[in-house]
Amino acid sequence: MEALRDILAIGRATSAHSAIGQLTRYAIDGFAIWIVEDITPVLQVDNAGATPQGDARPCRRQQVNDLIKDLLASDFEQDWIQSMWFDRMLLIDGALWLAEGKTLGTPPIATAGPFAPWNQRVAVWAVKPAWLLDSKLFADHIDRFSESALHTWPSADADLLLLGGADSLTCRMAHYPRSILGSRYDMLQDVVLHGLARRRMAATALAIRLYELDHGRRPERLAELVPDYLPSVPGDPFAADDRPIGYAPHGPRPVLYSVNIDGIDEGGRYVLNSAGRVERDGADFPFFLNGDRPGHRPMASSQPSRGVSPP
Repeated sequence: MEALRDILAIGRATSAHSAIGQLTRYAIDGFAIWIVEDITPVLQVDNAGATPQGDARPCRRQQVNDLIKDLLASDFEQDWIQSMWFDRMLLIDGALWLAEGKTLGTPPIATAGPFAPWNQRVAVWAVKPAWLLDSKLFADHIDRFSESALHTWPSADADLLLLGGADSLTCRMAHYPRSILGSRYDMLQDVVLHGLARRRMAATALAIRLYELDHGRRPERLAELVPDYLPSVPGDPFAADDRPIGYAPHGPRPVLYSVNIDGIDEGGRYVLNSAGRVERDGADFPFFLNGDRPGHRPMASSQPSRGVSPP
């Protein structure tokens, strides 16, 4: 438990309130959450009165509660919003450079040859008014996006249409600031919200395990975890109606799940790729409560949870 909290702390320290830092944190958090998925089925708590299973050693209940609290901490969302503000400052700084007659990166219309510097200066002079206006509009859109980004995927996706990169050469010339920054927001928002969903499902899985150790069974509904195991049932960041994350406890492979980017609740159904691994963007986005993720070799030797039939 303490090692997992340390991994999450490393991810938090690495984020550095920038978009690249957020991607780094996503990778570090993902490592911790995969371990949570592996060890949760055999997790033992020293005051639960349970018989140890296999090599599992009991931990303190407070350690589990602390890890749940870390996984649900709002700093993950706040770091994402601050990374948007960091990009906004970079954009404004670039606009000030343009106002001084300097270039913003390498314009898409620069040419080769001895006249390239002259052509570039003329190009910058010609399109500078459009670039300055685009910088202003883009900064306003970032403000909107930072407000909607962590509500739900549908609300943020609407603002992504305004932030997206331009395709044609003419659009890239007129909207150069947006073309070099905006095209990455779709990927970043996708990655960050998947990370948020994974953290919420990992926290809920730990709460389910504590409930199971206390009652000898898993809850029939996630609402049974409130308030003794969770302050509330975490919401699904991909759902348009603010619904909580999904719970399918009785399938061949019991899962928690998010409705994923298509927003359609398919009851925890997931899709496997050609390598037999779960496709992240296929159907629902699952967390496997028995640690039996297809195509994944568990880091812990796990047995089915008490009161749950093996798949």
